[in-house]
This record gives sequence, C-alpha cells and structure tokens, in this order.
Amino acid sequence: MTIKTKSSGIMFGMPVVLFLEHEAFSPEALTKLSAAFNVVYCDIDNLDKIVGKNNVVGIFVRLRSYIDDTVFNHLPNLKFVISPTTGHNHLDLEAMRRRAIRVVSLKGETVFLDSVTATAELTWGLILSLTRRIPQALNHVASGGWNRDAFRGVDLSGKTLGIVGYGRLGRIIEDYARAFRMNVLINDIAPRDPVFGKAVALDHLLTESDIVTVHVDINPSSVNMFGDAQFRNMKRSAYFINTSRGELIDEDALIRALKKGSIAAAATDVIRDEQTGRANSPLINACAALQGRLLVTPHIAGASWDSMSKTEDFIISKVLNEWSNDANL
Repeated sequence: MTIKTKSSGIMFGMPVVLFLEHEAFSPEALTKLSAAFNVVYCDIDNLDKIVGKNNVVGIFVRLRSYIDDTVFNHLPNLKFVISPTTGHNHLDLEAMRRRAIRVVSLKGETVFLDSVTATAELTWGLILSLTRRIPQALNHVASGGWNRDAFRGVDLSGKTLGIVGYGRLGRIIEDYARAFRMNVLINDIAPRDPVFGKAVALDHLLTESDIVTVHVDINPSSVNMFGDAQFRNMKRSAYFINTSRGELIDEDALIRALKKGSIAAAATDVIRDEQTGRANSPLINACAALQGRLLVTPHIAGASWDSMSKTEDFIISKVLNEWSNDANL
C-alpha cells in the first residue's frame, strides 16, 4: 500500500496523525497540522499494512467509519481521536476509556458552534421539500411533465412549528420560523425561556404542531423517544423532521405512522446504525413505496463547504493547542 503524506515523507521521530477520512479536508488546517505531525492518509481497511504503527498518536475520522477495538488494536500508542462532530455514536467510547484514548471533538464548544449553521439550514430545506413537494416536482419535470396542480403544497406562514430540543440548533430554527411568520412551540428537558416561541410539554407540542423538528442529543434516556404513541399524538396533516440522530426514532413506528396516514410525511437526514445498518435500514427500504412521503438524505446536514472548512480549522487548532500544553493529551 502506498501511504500518502502531506510532508515529503514519514519523518523519523515525528508523531503521526492518521487520516481515515481525508476527502476535501481544509488545506489551511492541514498546513497547520503538518507543522507538528506527520499527516498520513490511510483507508480503515488497510491499517494492518501501515509501517511505523508505533508512531501513530492520533487518528482523524468524520462519520463514515465506526472506531473501536478493531482500529485501536493496530495502533498501540494512540492517544487521541479527532472528530469534527458534536455526536460520538460513531466512536466506541468505552473502549477508548479503557485505553486512555481521548476524543477531541466539537462537543461542548458552544461559542464556536453558534457560528455553524449548516444543520439548521438543511433542516429548513427538508421542511420546504416536504411542504412544497419539491423532490416530486423535480422528478416530474425531469420525466417530461409540467402539471403544477399535481404538486400543490402548504404555506408555512401561520402554521405552528414544534421544536423538540432547544439548544443551539433549536434556537436557530426558532429564528428561521419567525422569519417565515410561524407560531413556535418549544420542548426541552431543561427549563427554557424561548426567545420567540412558547415552552410547552411534549404531548401538547405534538398535538398542536403542523411541523415537528427534532434537535436532541442521543443518550440512554432519549433512545426511541419517538414511537407509536408520539406519532399517534400528531396531527394527520403534520410533517416530521429529524436531523439529529437516528436512534432517537423507532423507525418501524415511523413507517407505520406514514402507512396508516397518522402523519402526512417525514424527512430524516439520519438513520440508526449508519456505519453498518444501511443495507437493512427500514427507512431507506421504505422510501420507494411511500412515494415522496418519506425523504431520506445521507447525513449531509453538516456537509457544507463553509461549515466543514470552519470546523476543520477549529478542531485542528484545538488539537495543536492541547498537544502543546500536554503531549500526553
């Protein structure tokens, strides 16, 4: 296997950061990282072929790969995993704890994250795609049609948006909703004082909202927080959006709700077990049969050029700062 590096070659005595997902990484961030580390590109399936494994102190990964003991076993001196994400469900945190491997991520970086809007913007794009039936209209024209009446949608102005989870993204979505002249209901596990909307219990939000959008962290208490009971509480004309984590939703329950007409339509940018479960995903497999009433995108919420470049530059600066302060991280 040929190992590509951002330097002239592997420098003896220089610690190595292994990039398992290196496509279109910020050149400016790489230049900064290369001043302190030898940057090596490698596919996750070729870890056994790396020469000089003992020099690898860090690995970089986005969301495509699941990082666990099958990776750590190849890298005996690994000290940190870099992931420019807020979620960690693509990382085996227990295995990392046992091995004293640290996560360097965006989780908890609230001041910086307030400037990153890509996920909120994708959420709003999915809302418009459902309410105005944009994907179906595009496919109709591409196949030679021109029947505007077949794609009549609904206005957002005057409708009620229910935001479940009033953190950074929930607040940005609330701001967008105000611009679209919507009413807003807020639900969060912690007491909140919304800027524009009204804080209510989850059941009330579900029964009153025309659109429900989810922005909740994944933890043991939030797994499957949306199931049959929650979808039954929603309006039959309601739309459901999830750009958080697939594990928040009982996917079979969502499909049942769509097939029964308990809700009008749904869109999700995430599924359960994204690294290993795509082939058997109930949501992916149900898309065709539901004929546009279910939209699934491949976790693209944070994947804008602007936001990814910004987060990559931030995460590399964070790594360099922590490495210079404590070489053991």
